[in-house]
Amino acid sequence: MVLFRESKVETFWALFYTNATLLIAAGTPLKTVANRLGHAQPSTTNNIYTHSIKSADEAAAETLEDILSPTKNLKKKNSKSKIR
Repeated sequence: MVLFRESKVETFWALFYTNATLLIAAGTPLKTVANRLGHAQPSTTNNIYTHSIKSADEAAAETLEDILSPTKNLKKKNSKSKIR
């Protein structure tokens, strides 16, 4: 019994979308992603994948916070090193 069947077109667009989202989340420059997707302007990519860009930005902010907050890092390391 087949519960769900995707067409080749749906599969293509799912892969296309996943490709863009993963590249953006990994920090690939927006202009590079736009070029790979065939978008003439990075603003097109920005408009379509805004949620991915926001999550990547939030991750970058957390990384910067970790770098600039040595006491926070120390607390994280101590909590991870405790045996439970």
